[in-house]
Amino acid sequence: MALRIGNLNPAGTWREAVPRTALRAATAIPLVLVAVALRLWLVRGPGRDTPFLTFFPMVVVAVLLGGWAAALGTSLLSVLVVYFWIQQRRVSFMEAMATVAFGVLSLLICHLFESRRLARVASRDAGAALAESEHHFQQLFHSIQEGFSLRQILTDESGRAIDFRFLAVNPAFAELAGVRPDQVVGRTIKELRPGVEPEWLEAFGRVALMGESLRVEHFSPYLQRWFQMHAFSPEPGQFAVLSLDITDRKRMAEEDRQARETAARKALKQERSLRRTQLEALNLSLEAKVREAVAELRQKDKMLITQNRQAAMGEMIGHIAHQWRQPLNAISMLLVNLGDAYRLGDLTPDKLERTLAKGDLLLQKMSSTINDFRDFIKPDKTLTPFSALRQVQDAVALVEAGFEAGNIQIRIEADSDVTLFGFPNEYSQVLLNLLGNAKLAIAHAGANPGLVRIVLTRADGFGCLTVTDNGGGIPEPLLDRIFEPYFSTRESGTGLGLYMSRQIIEQSMNGQIKASNAEAGAEFSIQVPVAAEAL
Repeated sequence: MALRIGNLNPAGTWREAVPRTALRAATAIPLVLVAVALRLWLVRGPGRDTPFLTFFPMVVVAVLLGGWAAALGTSLLSVLVVYFWIQQRRVSFMEAMATVAFGVLSLLICHLFESRRLARVASRDAGAALAESEHHFQQLFHSIQEGFSLRQILTDESGRAIDFRFLAVNPAFAELAGVRPDQVVGRTIKELRPGVEPEWLEAFGRVALMGESLRVEHFSPYLQRWFQMHAFSPEPGQFAVLSLDITDRKRMAEEDRQARETAARKALKQERSLRRTQLEALNLSLEAKVREAVAELRQKDKMLITQNRQAAMGEMIGHIAHQWRQPLNAISMLLVNLGDAYRLGDLTPDKLERTLAKGDLLLQKMSSTINDFRDFIKPDKTLTPFSALRQVQDAVALVEAGFEAGNIQIRIEADSDVTLFGFPNEYSQVLLNLLGNAKLAIAHAGANPGLVRIVLTRADGFGCLTVTDNGGGIPEPLLDRIFEPYFSTRESGTGLGLYMSRQIIEQSMNGQIKASNAEAGAEFSIQVPVAAEAL
């Protein structure tokens, strides 16, 4: 029983209750003894109905002075005395029962008094604890480094958040906001900042009305500071906000980011500079290699051109032999006739003069043939306008005798002349290469009579020359390769004629040359810009 009381006393622990209970017990023992003595004296004294009348006051006095322990002791002793008296038949049964009833009643009364006392003690303890808790809260509220504010959300008729009111702020919040607490508490945010963003009202409304939690880092243009905010709802309709100034942290992070970006840009700049240096060195090396390669290719082209020209010169010699055969035969006949006339005595001065004149004409024709071939093998130095029809006629005139000997007809078809822009002699050389290939193809195919058609037209700013023969054509698998160097469809061919023809037309004269098959043979098409378009 003493431990239970100790658990409910103001001290709050049974260790502190033990000395207090012992003190009450020490006080209650003499009072119990006094109550018992009075009881015995009154029983033996006047009247037998007084004991249970005087016993109750004694128990109450014991309770008031000694507490629950004294009352319990007095009641137990009274019960023992009553039992003893019953056994000795010194009291009646009714008197004993009345005494017991008064004892039980005294116990109930004692319990009531003790319960009220304990309630007063508990109320006093709760008030003290609440005051202490309030004190600790106020200390914490005023000492925390984070800004704390308690706010009440304000809504319209539809329940939408339209404003909020400050209910309490701590000094740290007032310092962050740059105001005094009494300037904020009780006022709404729209009174303090009329231009508050609706997004913040909606977010805080969800926190206060729906119990959501909000964590955000926010830059305040009004205060020019960065804040980390944590909002939560302590009870419906209200929300608390913890605010921490993170401007310095943000500034340090931004400085660190800028430093990293600066370092990255510097590293990138150095890398680009290194790559630029390497690229420049590589370009110089490549330029040198390209120059060497170009020079080597040009040297090879020169060699190819020389070989092609030498091959052409070999063919020219054959054409010259055809051109000179008739004049030489005529000169031989003149000499024979002149000798016969001298032996027969028929040689007169007039006849000698006519014979010499005919010989001179034949020699001039032979000299003219030499000049024509010399002009052909002489390379042109500059691009110049020239007559395409004249170059065709001159080239045909050089080889016509050889073609006639092979029973091959050359037919020129041109509605009008076309003035081209390029190298006339090289143009004629290309035509001679095509005519020579046509002659060999016709001879190989056994076509008799042979025919070569040369058609000159003008279309879309180009002079078009088409050379067609009846020599059987070019095998289809070889059409894409005939312009490659050192590739020939004939065993005895050098493979340079068509390659150099493409180089002359496409590289030197900005034209185009193509090969295809016609009905009876091959067809070559040459396109060269006309002089007016080229200029």
